[in-house]
Amino acid sequence: MDANHQPTAYRLTIRRRVSDIDDWRLTIERRIPRLRAAGVIGYSLLRVVDDHSETELVLEFDDRSKAEAMARELDLPESRENMLQAGAMEIGSMWLAEELARGRYDRYCRT
Repeated sequence: MDANHQPTAYRLTIRRRVSDIDDWRLTIERRIPRLRAAGVIGYSLLRVVDDHSETELVLEFDDRSKAEAMARELDLPESRENMLQAGAMEIGSMWLAEELARGRYDRYCRT
Protein backbone atom coordinates (compact mmCIF):
# COMPACT_ATOMS: atom_id res chain seq x y z
CA MET A 1 0.00 0.00 0.00
CA ASP A 2 1.28 3.41 -0.98
CA ALA A 3 2.07 5.55 2.09
CA ASN A 4 0.42 8.50 0.31
CA HIS A 5 -2.86 6.63 -0.23
CA GLN A 6 -5.87 8.93 0.20
CA PRO A 7 -9.10 7.01 0.74
CA THR A 8 -11.90 8.05 -1.58
CA ALA A 9 -14.66 6.67 0.60
CA TYR A 10 -15.42 6.10 4.24
CA ARG A 11 -18.08 3.67 5.35
CA LEU A 12 -19.88 3.80 8.64
CA THR A 13 -21.37 0.38 9.30
CA ILE A 14 -24.19 0.08 11.81
CA ARG A 15 -25.51 -3.30 12.95
CA ARG A 16 -29.02 -3.49 14.35
CA ARG A 17 -31.51 -6.22 15.18
CA VAL A 18 -34.93 -4.96 14.06
CA SER A 19 -38.48 -6.18 14.55
CA ASP A 20 -39.65 -5.44 10.99
CA ILE A 21 -37.17 -5.06 8.12
CA ASP A 22 -39.70 -3.30 5.88
CA ASP A 23 -40.47 -0.68 8.53
CA TRP A 24 -36.73 -0.27 9.15
CA ARG A 25 -36.09 0.31 5.44
CA LEU A 26 -38.87 2.91 5.30
CA THR A 27 -37.46 4.66 8.37
CA ILE A 28 -34.09 4.94 6.65
CA GLU A 29 -35.63 6.15 3.38
CA ARG A 30 -37.58 8.87 5.23
CA ARG A 31 -34.28 10.10 6.69
CA ILE A 32 -32.42 10.32 3.38
CA PRO A 33 -32.68 14.14 3.11
CA ARG A 34 -31.21 14.48 6.62
CA LEU A 35 -28.51 11.91 5.87
CA ARG A 36 -27.55 13.72 2.66
CA ALA A 37 -27.34 17.02 4.55
CA ALA A 38 -24.95 15.30 7.00
CA GLY A 39 -22.63 14.25 4.16
CA VAL A 40 -23.89 10.76 3.32
CA ILE A 41 -23.29 10.14 -0.40
CA GLY A 42 -24.73 6.63 -0.54
CA TYR A 43 -26.01 3.80 1.58
CA SER A 44 -26.84 0.13 1.51
CA LEU A 45 -29.07 -1.88 3.79
CA LEU A 46 -28.33 -5.58 4.15
CA ARG A 47 -29.90 -8.36 6.15
CA VAL A 48 -28.62 -11.73 7.26
CA VAL A 49 -29.96 -14.45 4.96
CA ASP A 50 -30.97 -16.81 7.76
CA ASP A 51 -32.16 -14.12 10.22
CA HIS A 52 -33.94 -11.17 8.63
CA SER A 53 -33.99 -9.27 11.91
CA GLU A 54 -30.19 -8.88 11.76
CA THR A 55 -29.36 -5.88 9.61
CA GLU A 56 -26.34 -3.90 8.56
CA LEU A 57 -26.70 -0.31 7.38
CA VAL A 58 -23.66 1.04 5.56
CA LEU A 59 -23.48 4.83 5.17
CA GLU A 60 -20.91 6.05 2.65
CA PHE A 61 -19.06 9.36 2.95
CA ASP A 62 -16.32 11.05 0.97
CA ASP A 63 -15.24 13.09 4.01
CA ARG A 64 -13.86 11.41 7.12
CA SER A 65 -14.82 14.23 9.48
CA LYS A 66 -18.46 14.00 8.39
CA ALA A 67 -18.43 10.24 8.92
CA GLU A 68 -16.94 10.68 12.39
CA ALA A 69 -19.54 13.35 13.22
CA MET A 70 -22.33 10.98 12.19
CA ALA A 71 -20.85 8.19 14.34
CA ARG A 72 -20.74 10.53 17.35
CA GLU A 73 -24.34 11.60 16.75
CA LEU A 74 -25.60 8.03 16.40
CA ASP A 75 -23.85 7.09 19.64
CA LEU A 76 -25.72 9.71 21.68
CA PRO A 77 -28.28 8.34 24.18
CA GLU A 78 -31.14 10.18 22.46
CA SER A 79 -30.15 8.74 19.07
CA ARG A 80 -30.07 5.24 20.53
CA GLU A 81 -33.52 5.81 22.05
CA ASN A 82 -34.84 7.05 18.68
CA MET A 83 -33.54 3.87 17.02
CA LEU A 84 -35.31 1.70 19.60
CA GLN A 85 -38.54 3.62 19.03
CA ALA A 86 -38.09 3.21 15.25
CA GLY A 87 -38.07 -0.58 15.53
CA ALA A 88 -34.56 -1.58 16.58
CA MET A 89 -34.77 -4.46 19.06
CA GLU A 90 -31.18 -3.92 20.15
CA ILE A 91 -28.33 -1.56 19.39
CA GLY A 92 -25.46 -3.48 17.82
CA SER A 93 -21.94 -2.47 16.95
CA MET A 94 -20.85 0.41 14.75
CA TRP A 95 -17.50 1.03 13.05
CA LEU A 96 -15.88 3.37 10.56
CA ALA A 97 -13.73 1.97 7.76
CA GLU A 98 -11.85 3.54 4.88
CA GLU A 99 -11.86 2.06 1.42
CA LEU A 100 -8.51 0.68 0.34
CA ALA A 101 -9.51 -1.05 -2.88
CA ARG A 102 -12.59 -2.08 -4.79
CA GLY A 103 -13.15 -4.55 -7.59
CA ARG A 104 -15.90 -6.39 -9.41
CA TYR A 105 -15.63 -9.70 -11.18
CA ASP A 106 -18.97 -10.15 -12.86
CA ARG A 107 -19.92 -10.43 -16.51
CA TYR A 108 -19.97 -6.64 -16.94
CA CYS A 109 -16.40 -6.16 -15.85
CA ARG A 110 -13.50 -6.73 -18.23
CA THR A 111 -10.03 -7.30 -16.83
